[in-house]
Amino acid sequence: MFRITSLRWTGLLLVIGVCPLLLQSCSSNGNPFIPMQTADPIPVDWYWQNPLPQGNPLHDVAFINTNEGIAVGDVGTILITADGGATWSRQDSPTMLGLRDVLVTGTNTWTMVGDAGTIVQTTDRGVTWTAPKTGTLNQLNSAHFADTGTGAAVGILGTILRTTDGGATWAVQSSGTINTLNGVFFTDANRGIVVGDFGTMLRTTDGGKTWTAQNSGTTAALNSVFFTDASTGFVVGGAPGTVGFSTPRTAARAGRAGGSDRMAFEGSRSQMPATESRWATWVSSPGRTTRARPGRTR
Repeated sequence: MFRITSLRWTGLLLVIGVCPLLLQSCSSNGNPFIPMQTADPIPVDWYWQNPLPQGNPLHDVAFINTNEGIAVGDVGTILITADGGATWSRQDSPTMLGLRDVLVTGTNTWTMVGDAGTIVQTTDRGVTWTAPKTGTLNQLNSAHFADTGTGAAVGILGTILRTTDGGATWAVQSSGTINTLNGVFFTDANRGIVVGDFGTMLRTTDGGKTWTAQNSGTTAALNSVFFTDASTGFVVGGAPGTVGFSTPRTAARAGRAGGSDRMAFEGSRSQMPATESRWATWVSSPGRTTRARPGRTR
């Protein structure tokens, strides 16, 4: 009997209970698992047993439909499911670099961004891959497409990349900040929002050609942004439980053009940006309720 003390286990889609990491040493005539590439390499005479199908940290997941999904993570990890997430299998990856975000456009096109400026894309569900030049070695944290052509990717040191051909080529854009950017979202081919550390918020109205800083009303890190339609958006980040939500009013109801209703869904000590004036300005709405409550326009 012996113990393994130098190996670590991370990276599950869902953990219930305690699941130990197990490795097995097998002879050449045994039936071992294929060695997995991990952040902490396993000696060649050891084989991955648990957790399956792999143990690398995972960063993002996207679903094509109710059954088919894709998850990505460290060391180029790509996992796929065809049964709604009940089981996952490993997909051949075109990179050994960490992948931090995955986008699905249509059913066959997957775009992934990650470490060292990595962008990889498949148009045939992973049979073949392309890795376009990005012009940066900075870590990319998030990407989003406004349509089949226009998209952006964001990352550390204020990095913003833009594509107009569906991800075939990318160009570096000026962001006006060196803060880490964590999330990006387009509501149409022209309008988009980027969020990042220290309350950073940027806005474009020309499809990502130019970006201008917005007042988010907070200095907390903003980690992700999502719009359910052209005007209703959510931003999350900062203190535990932070969620911002807003919908614009009509000018008559608000008493001025571009006003908004602000509604907060939060836990404790949250700072929640909410939109006003069709994204032109943002206000911080710290709340301490456990239910939705409309705010007043400023």
